[in-house]
Amino acid sequence: MLFFLTLFIGAFLLVSAVLNSSIRSRNLFVIKEKSHGLIMGNSHAACGLDDQYIKGFKNLGSVTESYLYSYIKLKEVVKANPQIDILLLEFDNIQINEQWVNKWLWQTPAMTRFLPKYQPFMTTKELSFFALNNPTTFVSIQRLMARQGVEIASTPSFNYVSLGRMGKNSQHNISTADSLLKLAPKPNEMLEDKDAIHDLNLEYLNKIRLFCIDNHIQLILFRTPVLENAACMENEQVFQRLVSEKMKDFSFVDLQNFPMSTNHFYDLDHLNIKGSEKLSKFISSAIDEGFLKQADMQSFINNRMDSMQVQHAQFH
Repeated sequence: MLFFLTLFIGAFLLVSAVLNSSIRSRNLFVIKEKSHGLIMGNSHAACGLDDQYIKGFKNLGSVTESYLYSYIKLKEVVKANPQIDILLLEFDNIQINEQWVNKWLWQTPAMTRFLPKYQPFMTTKELSFFALNNPTTFVSIQRLMARQGVEIASTPSFNYVSLGRMGKNSQHNISTADSLLKLAPKPNEMLEDKDAIHDLNLEYLNKIRLFCIDNHIQLILFRTPVLENAACMENEQVFQRLVSEKMKDFSFVDLQNFPMSTNHFYDLDHLNIKGSEKLSKFISSAIDEGFLKQADMQSFINNRMDSMQVQHAQFH
């Protein structure tokens, strides 16, 4: 019995290795629009910036995407699209929050959604993270891997970017913000240490930075606006301290104070299509006026936001 079990496991691993090798040999992340810039991050990036309004950029943000997956995705996208020279990457309160990111990495729904796509491109060390933190789901996903490997191998045109589920595909055309505001208390910002910082996620953020340096890609971190009652703002003081003390090697542009009304939001922390259009056109205009070449990007953006506030006040 042990002999047959060992034989089965060996055969399974061999088939998996062959399929994974086949997957790695394909360019599954080709961007047909030939964009030179990427927008990546979690749902705030996916819902926050609409690439149809930002010339030359492609939004590849995904709901609940941690930087581990972003790093792997970035490497494959750049390999398939060597013209990429700019990355706008969402950096927000959730991406440093240990409790939230652990859900995105180790819980079954997130693993089932992301691991089959990115496992073929992972190192043994990265695979061990998932095997140790959720072994049951990790084992069950291997069956999905085999089925997906066969599908990719038999479909010459298979492309992850064309499949969607990234970027503006995550947007919403309604607003529930006003009703949610009535129910949601303002987060207690005095609870500075309510949630610990997720060191592994920040480690992969730094890997993204180093990859961008090695590949001559300009990396700009950005934070999209959320309403003050959003649950993710409960660690705002921790976030601000981290930015001031640990993020000096990064270019970071904070858009939290971008002028928005509640009808620009889908819920408390995601923009809807109307809000995304407004923010995207603002970013596009800033890029046209030299934003990417500024030594002090935040001041450049702040001056433009202040001008918007003045114009809004005059209009009303």
